[in-house]
Amino acid sequence: MFNLIRDFPGQILKALVIGEDAAISTTFSGPIKNVAIVGLGGSGIGGDLLAELLRDSIGVPITVTKGYFLPAFVDSSTLLILSSYSGNTEEVLSCANEAISKGLKPICVTSGGKLDRFALEHKLDVIHIPHGMPPRACLGFSSIQLFFILHRFGLISNSFKEALKRVAAFLAKEQEKMIEDSEFLAGKLVEKVVIIYTEDKY
Repeated sequence: MFNLIRDFPGQILKALVIGEDAAISTTFSGPIKNVAIVGLGGSGIGGDLLAELLRDSIGVPITVTKGYFLPAFVDSSTLLILSSYSGNTEEVLSCANEAISKGLKPICVTSGGKLDRFALEHKLDVIHIPHGMPPRACLGFSSIQLFFILHRFGLISNSFKEALKRVAAFLAKEQEKMIEDSEFLAGKLVEKVVIIYTEDKY
């Protein structure tokens, strides 16, 4: 796990390549009115981050759902994204079936599993990310694809690409100091109760 976390800057750069190469053919007959992302755990965190990062700059609301059913507002004007690293998340698969029953065409982000086979069966767009790792260690792979999907439909500009490259460079440069600081803080927190408070954008 330590090595996977340490490689996060490299994961960002690899995720950018995956996003650039991804083919998305889904179309909408009218304007997109909202975005709904279905995902749990490590696959859902990317949606949460996206919603917060874009809250003050995107013109449509982004909702992240972690249950077995789609929000009632989801319809043909919704950009629906199903994110499951393993491809076997029950809740995501349940929402996938509901989407098809409503005649919707969700876009899938996964490393394989049942969701991948479901996408193939129903001719859905799917972005494949590398498999074989703990989902929580693949945040870069899963979350960055969400930016590419939103850009594909004109909801955000492509400025995120250069921003993410700068983030990767910064993290690589500062990584050793971050590790030292983390070890120092971890030592201070042994047998302590931690209370964290901040404004909601953080």
